[in-house]
Amino acid sequence: ASGIALAADLAADAARRGLSPLLVFMTDGAANIALDGAPGRPRAEADALAVASRIRIAGWPSLLFDTGLRPDPRAARLGSALGATYAPLPFARSQTISDIVRVQMNSM
Repeated sequence: ASGIALAADLAADAARRGLSPLLVFMTDGAANIALDGAPGRPRAEADALAVASRIRIAGWPSLLFDTGLRPDPRAARLGSALGATYAPLPFARSQTISDIVRVQMNSM
């Protein structure tokens, strides 16, 4: 959740400067630390989803690469909360990621 919050802050700063942010997240979807630093998956996931909604509401385009060995419903939920394009990539290669990001940037 804290990483998503930092990304939202960076995107807001970029937007204020007239830039068009594109947020890219790489995760297995298994949030484990809440915003206040407390451990525990249920609260950490709830915090991550709540912060993610800030990005969706702001309308910033985003991509979420699910890096788990199998597509994970938690990562898909996070992608949905972000309003992100969701891409399961269990064996992500840098070229594949770069190609997907480039396509997204060209469609902005």
